[in-house]
Amino acid sequence: MEPLTLETVVTYMHEDPNGKGIFSPNHHLRAEALGDQTINLVFRVWSEEDPGRSVVVKQALPYVRRIGKGWPLTPERLNIEAAAMQLHHVCCPERVPELYRHDPQAYVMIIQDLRPRQEVRKALNAGEHFPLLGKQMGRYLGQVLSKTSDFGQPTVEKRKKRAKFANPYLARLTEDLILLNPFKDGGWGNREEVDQRKEVQTLRQDPIVLERMATLRYRFRNSAQALIHGDLHLGSILADQSTAKVIDLEFATYGPMGFDVGLLMGSLLINWIAQGKPERHLKMVEDMWEAFSREMRLSWRRLDAREWPKVWLEKFLHQVWEDAAGYAAAEMVRRVAGMTTVSDLERIDDPAQRREIDCELICMATELLRVPGDGPGRIRELAQQTGCQGI
Repeated sequence: MEPLTLETVVTYMHEDPNGKGIFSPNHHLRAEALGDQTINLVFRVWSEEDPGRSVVVKQALPYVRRIGKGWPLTPERLNIEAAAMQLHHVCCPERVPELYRHDPQAYVMIIQDLRPRQEVRKALNAGEHFPLLGKQMGRYLGQVLSKTSDFGQPTVEKRKKRAKFANPYLARLTEDLILLNPFKDGGWGNREEVDQRKEVQTLRQDPIVLERMATLRYRFRNSAQALIHGDLHLGSILADQSTAKVIDLEFATYGPMGFDVGLLMGSLLINWIAQGKPERHLKMVEDMWEAFSREMRLSWRRLDAREWPKVWLEKFLHQVWEDAAGYAAAEMVRRVAGMTTVSDLERIDDPAQRREIDCELICMATELLRVPGDGPGRIRELAQQTGCQGI
């Protein structure tokens, strides 16, 4: 099927068997494009006669649009996303939108329209605050990661899901863009103007950092603990003051629980520094970890304590935190030095201020990799430091 357009998506909803029936055949439909359309085409479609009735249509492109067909991607990833969305919705229905239709031949999904919720990153950049976000995301992570792991299903079922959600091409992309290239000079896609900065060179030459990153890459490849979102940052959450919903699960795969926790934590810390370090961001990190840990402990209670003793659980959660701290640091580094930055940083017009914020992010990431600590208290400890102390 050809890539959808504003015109053909309307035709698809009226005439294709996968689209027909959602809207009245007599209604006139309108469409608008959503998002940056980089690797997917996303449209909101609604009825002129009934504007409150709307859906989101998402189609996977077979390449990265801003680069072109020279960087191919398998559109089958949307089929993985659809399956992951369905499973995460079953595990935590209040945090994942409903999937209405899935067309595996055209690589199209029709999903719940989440208006009027806003993208959390844009809202935070505009000065808004979501006091429930940390707890809601922690509960989401605790529920979906426990229920898709050994905590929530027989080992045979988990092994079947591991094969189903291998997602090898996007998992490799994650490794390259987050866990590898930003940590080496001349890494593909890196920001050249950042490569030779003192704090970046210090990071890339630190033997403890290099060892930690090797461990984190190895764990991402081989620690298939649960069905992770795989790309959980502030741009993949839509929220209002009462509810938050998680979107864009195309990077879903079986991996370490700490990856999702860490990516979201790193995304929050980037916004925290870019916004002038408001206390509420640190509270969100603490709320998220507390809610996640509570859900994991609740799931553990359903296990046989003779096979999975409490001392094992505490060691397990400590390992998840260490992983999360490392992946949070990787997210901070890649948004400064890697291929894909974020609007939190791009919106800073003053070059000197941007340089200072970049430096703080790299230095905080370096220290978090060196000493991950055993919980959000480590973030508080690093928050007391100013600038790049010791760098």
